[in-house]
Amino acid sequence: MRLVHRITLAILATVLLVVGLVGVSLYLSVERGFSQYVIGVEVARLDPGVARLAEYYEREHSWSGLASDEHLFRRLLHRDADEGPPPFERPRPPPGLPPPPDHDPIDLLPRVTLYDAGHTRIIGRSAWGSDTSTVPILVNGENVGWLGVEAHHRFKPELDLRYLEQVRTQLVAITLGALVVGLISGWLLTRKLLTPIQKLGAGTHRLTAGDYEARLDPTSTDELGQLASAFNVLAARLGSDQASRRQWVADTSHELRTPVTILVAEVDALIDGVRPVTPQALESLRAELNRLSKLIADLEELARSDRGELHLHRTRVHPVALFRNVASLFQARCAARALRLQLPSGENDPVVLADADRLDQVFTNLLENSVRYTGDGGEIRIRASQHDGSLILVIEDSAPGAPESALPHLFERFYRADVSRSREHGGSGLGLAICKQIIRAHGGSIAAAPSPLGGLRIEIRLSLSGAS
Repeated sequence: MRLVHRITLAILATVLLVVGLVGVSLYLSVERGFSQYVIGVEVARLDPGVARLAEYYEREHSWSGLASDEHLFRRLLHRDADEGPPPFERPRPPPGLPPPPDHDPIDLLPRVTLYDAGHTRIIGRSAWGSDTSTVPILVNGENVGWLGVEAHHRFKPELDLRYLEQVRTQLVAITLGALVVGLISGWLLTRKLLTPIQKLGAGTHRLTAGDYEARLDPTSTDELGQLASAFNVLAARLGSDQASRRQWVADTSHELRTPVTILVAEVDALIDGVRPVTPQALESLRAELNRLSKLIADLEELARSDRGELHLHRTRVHPVALFRNVASLFQARCAARALRLQLPSGENDPVVLADADRLDQVFTNLLENSVRYTGDGGEIRIRASQHDGSLILVIEDSAPGAPESALPHLFERFYRADVSRSREHGGSGLGLAICKQIIRAHGGSIAAAPSPLGGLRIEIRLSLSGAS
């Protein structure tokens, strides 16, 4: 059974249940409710008799004369012909109810009882506290007695049948109307609810088939609209990831092909005797093998990061001192190319909770890039500062730099800005991507910008919280 049919049937079942419960409750309370209504009308019709009983008590100062004189009691209750209509407005029955029987008060005599102020029966058959409705008899504001009317235990058969038939007819009409309204509203509601869900299902099938351009139109701001927006974000993310995976495979294949091709060519030359086996030839082979090993190690590092396996062994680390130690290893290479290396001072070196080996790897990669790509006679400057609870480490170099359009992509895998920072310098294109993964694992950030020295500026932010 389709979902639209199940929701419609559920709404109809709810409507039927509510109407059924209301109908049963109404049907069970009809006789009692109608009896109470009739009693109320009958009590109201006794008002003239209550007034005459009050006049009798005010004159006699006692009920003793009525205790054995049923004829007098009947005359006090009876409405004389010359009195005209009773001095009260007869209550109207509720909508749908038949009018009550037009009894004269004398017809009620078998069910009327007179009590004194202490609830003692004077005349009549009903004891106080039975199923009677009572009206106080007041003389000069003082309660001198009560007049009670015993309730019907069954009203007349013809009145009973006529009233119940009217109630039954109304219940059937209400039930049929509720069914029609429930059917129409249930169908409209389910169609409104299921239309975006059906669109979502169709979009999901397109995603499953590899169509990452599938999008939904959020037509509302409710949960269904939010779900459509989330679907669009998911589709865009899947499309981006798919494109990244394809680019990743293509770039990895290209990067691996270059050293492997060189190795194959050199080995073939050695085998064919085109190139003699010399220490220089073997050194060239070893350089290509080292490059291939470095590339494979970088790929493994990024794969571990993608799998969430880049574990950190955090200790209290002085990053500025660590950066200075790493920079000292590049002093000889900088001197050979007349590069000026400016290091931060050792004063006010803050402490952070970090993995010292991973930070060493980041600093080494950044300095390797700067030394490799900065022109001879240039400058490399390292600075450290603190701001808003963060340690800021900056490494700047002189020309050549990267174009501004390339800056947002420098931390992507295998990305190279231009010829000046190309593969011929020996890089794999993965160093900055690895740096980004390590810094993010520390909860920090890394960004690239143009350097005031004419080259590239890399800024690292590490939180100082928790290290004290």
